[in-house]
Amino acid sequence: MTVETVEIIIPRTEAAQSRQIHLDDIEGELTWICTRSAQEQITAMLEAIDDLLCAYVPKSWKNVGREKRNLVTEQGYISYRRRVYRDENGKRRKPLDEFLGLRPYQRNSVHVEEMGCKMAADSSYRQTASWLSEMVKAPISASSIVRMVHKVGGRVEAHENTFRSEVEGSILAKILYAEADGVWIHLQDKHKPGHKRAEVKVGIMYTGKKAIARERFACENKAVLTQLGGTTEDWRLKWRELADSTYALSAAQLLVIGGDGASWVKQSFDYVGGKQVALLYRFHLVRAVQHAFAKVIDTDALLEKLTQEGFEAVEAELKGRAQRQTRTREGLSVPEKQCRRPGGVET
Repeated sequence: MTVETVEIIIPRTEAAQSRQIHLDDIEGELTWICTRSAQEQITAMLEAIDDLLCAYVPKSWKNVGREKRNLVTEQGYISYRRRVYRDENGKRRKPLDEFLGLRPYQRNSVHVEEMGCKMAADSSYRQTASWLSEMVKAPISASSIVRMVHKVGGRVEAHENTFRSEVEGSILAKILYAEADGVWIHLQDKHKPGHKRAEVKVGIMYTGKKAIARERFACENKAVLTQLGGTTEDWRLKWRELADSTYALSAAQLLVIGGDGASWVKQSFDYVGGKQVALLYRFHLVRAVQHAFAKVIDTDALLEKLTQEGFEAVEAELKGRAQRQTRTREGLSVPEKQCRRPGGVET
């Protein structure tokens, strides 16, 4: 272990004492000493682990020497040497790299990659590269930040899939159905004058419906969630946890989402994953159609056509009506020469 000694000399002469010693100078010197010491300690520790791993290497492996590896860590740029073997199949093996979980050609430590991703979430890749290079005292390019984001994203997705497989619910269904709606209510808490209103969110997920009486149906295998206030992110996380623990989501091929068209309804189930289709409640669909076409078209007939023939047929009819109205308006227009009185006076 290397011990660094910091010596501060304060001269006795009046001229020398008049020169100021800034805190930045001391801070920078100590940072450099601590960083270099940390780099040396990491290098020594990695090479010591490599020595210990020798006892666990299969006897059939042949030692072909040592190779140098460079790595950018939070403490800066480090360089160490580790043993390389050739196994019984002729493949080159590096026990220390495998033990540490280092990928071939990996240049940055996992911690540095995660730091880069966190910074890139709120800034450009170029600016992130500049900041991270200054922090770790090693050059990092914008393209390296892009690769970090993709690599860390892949690891996060793999971790989520593993977590999901461990806590996955037992209810199997190829198609899941989900509905959500919200209503604003007035609060009566005198101690919170700034929070007089809050939204109550209600959601349900189920595998289907069965008839229990004439024109009455009950949801099968339902899971219900409510929330007073809070953020959409809180709501999404709660749905992820509830859906994971209730249904075997890996077996679901489709999630059908019903709502009033609000963006937060579909976003409620983003974390559930899989293929999703969003549908508009019939009540809200009827209201939207009546609001848009009540004065120019028979909305009941339009909705019936939508139900019987589908969206494409309705779209074709509306386009046809628009074209006919355009031609009608053009046919009723009066030529400019007919708008002149005898003598050249315009009407």
